Amino acid sequence: MSSEESNARLAEFNFQVGRHVYLSNDFTFPKLQRYMIKRELNGYKVEEGDETRSLIIDYLFEATSLGIFSELYQNLEFLNLSRIIGCHNIVPSIDPRGLNELTFLSINNCEDLECIMDASQSPQGESGNPMMLSKLARLYMQQLPELKQIWKAPAQHVSLQTLTALSVYECNNLTYIFSLSQTRSLVQLKSLEVSRCERLECIVKVKFDHNEGEISVEYENRILELSLLRNLSLGYLPELISFCSENYYSTWPALEKLDLRCCPNLTVNNTELEANLQYLGENLNTLDVEDCSHLRDTIPALLKHGLKNLEELNIVEIGVQVVFQVEAIIAEGQENKLFPCLESLQLEDLRELQVLLYHEGPTHNFSLQNLTDLTVRGCIKLRRLLSSTLARNLLQLEKLYIWKCWELEQIIDEDEDEDHLQPICFPKLTWIFVGHCPKLKYLFHISVAPSLQKLMKLEIFSNDELEEVFWDKDGAHVMDYDEIVMDELPYVSLKDLPNLTNFWPTGYQIPVPLARVCCCPKFRADSENSGAEVSS
Repeated sequence: MSSEESNARLAEFNFQVGRHVYLSNDFTFPKLQRYMIKRELNGYKVEEGDETRSLIIDYLFEATSLGIFSELYQNLEFLNLSRIIGCHNIVPSIDPRGLNELTFLSINNCEDLECIMDASQSPQGESGNPMMLSKLARLYMQQLPELKQIWKAPAQHVSLQTLTALSVYECNNLTYIFSLSQTRSLVQLKSLEVSRCERLECIVKVKFDHNEGEISVEYENRILELSLLRNLSLGYLPELISFCSENYYSTWPALEKLDLRCCPNLTVNNTELEANLQYLGENLNTLDVEDCSHLRDTIPALLKHGLKNLEELNIVEIGVQVVFQVEAIIAEGQENKLFPCLESLQLEDLRELQVLLYHEGPTHNFSLQNLTDLTVRGCIKLRRLLSSTLARNLLQLEKLYIWKCWELEQIIDEDEDEDHLQPICFPKLTWIFVGHCPKLKYLFHISVAPSLQKLMKLEIFSNDELEEVFWDKDGAHVMDYDEIVMDELPYVSLKDLPNLTNFWPTGYQIPVPLARVCCCPKFRADSENSGAEVSS
């Protein structure tokens, strides 16, 4: 087809923006200044309203047919390829000139792809101007079963100075992400996410191969600084051992979010931890660690130094015995720099956890004063959740969720109360959920109840030993708690509590909230519990 015919056909495109059209087999696109072209199952589609030069190819497209876009590649900025057949690399197969204007590349479910850039196959790689993909800023790769290397090229052919975000998902033949020299060029990288790559052993592999430009010297600097990295997420990587190989280690001066999930062999050595302690203490705001068994000592070692900007902490399936070690923090004079910003704390399936807060002596210096959400699940050895001192500081707490803590006897440790005359208050608590804690006999002391003015939902079930929701000490005289007003609490559910007898302690004449009571055979439906709807 001649250029005049192509331009005429393209003019027809302009009258069908947003609709699918079909092209003849010999059609090729001419050079264009602005476009967004989609190739889908039912034809081609031109979109308007986007200033970038974009090409989106989807649905079982033969790589040999990509030549139709050859005139567009040189200035292409955005490329999204899905389900392309017979494509072994992006450069040079798609464009031997190097796609040097491309800033965004997304590749999904291309079953034959072996690498992104293969300089050994590129005429450009053999010339005096070897750079390819020189402006690439964002790279997303997903479900590429044959991908063995991302960049197959000598060091001098690869520069990643413009790369800001990299995401790798289900690339099960990859064993590493970056070489040493590539890592040193990552001066703009802000986000790195790698998950479900079954054979991945490290993020940075140090190769002692002079032919690839990887030169190792005894006295070479072994620190790899990713100076702008803010988000690091590594998940479901069963063979991942370390971030760097060969005793190299990385530092993350700007890291704000660290997410490590299901990496059972991942380790962080003391040198790497020490090198990052100050940075993490100053900048980290989200820490998620799940099922990384070799980090059971690393996480407490990190937390004991305090993370003053941490807002969210989630620890799941780690063999820790204690979360916060106050004696270490106080000894290092960090009392005012602990966790002043922490809003959400989730502890899940910590089967070795015995205490949330370990301390020797007074604990008034430790506070979670901004905590709003506390979730504790599956901590089967935990006997007491909160010290009374810590509980008094939880004035912002809005949600309390406790589930399957087999040994839990007290939510607040009344036995070690150092200041029992100062009441414990939860003025912002709106939701309480407590279930499957078979040794728990009550929730709170009666003195807590007056502060629960904002409580909207109370759910308690399957706690075998629970006798009362609120309690008072044996022999204590009945106090006047006229300020307790809970009879209009919107939702109360009491279920499968075989030893529950009362909502309030015996003798207290306080209206009971309208509660749904089910399978609580000892619960007395008398005047003291008149608000309850009891069913078997």
